[in-house]
Amino acid sequence: MTNYPTTAPKNNVLTYHAAIAAGHHPKSYSYDKDQINIGAYHAILDFMIWSKTVPAIDCYLRVKQTGQRITLQVYRDSRQQFRLEETLIAQLPFGTVLAVVVERNSKQIPVLRRAAPVA
Repeated sequence: MTNYPTTAPKNNVLTYHAAIAAGHHPKSYSYDKDQINIGAYHAILDFMIWSKTVPAIDCYLRVKQTGQRITLQVYRDSRQQFRLEETLIAQLPFGTVLAVVVERNSKQIPVLRRAAPVA
């Protein structure tokens, strides 16, 4: 029997099926690069789902000023954590208001560069 560490930090990321069972509606959030605003704004973290295609977390956010629902990914960093600067994304509780910065990458796709809880 393998002994796994019991001190791993808790994460709040759901599987797709667990998100649906909890009443979330991922399909009502936009991935469309032309519909996601670029810049700095506040967004509410509604829920998170493990990506099926890459080592990433799909963050389902609502832009606080407009109510727009968007999806942005956070990728695993060099420390093997899902972190943006010092914010451990996977540990954030749902409902957290975040100060986010969204920029376009070289392929013109919106990318979440910063996300820090608003005090």
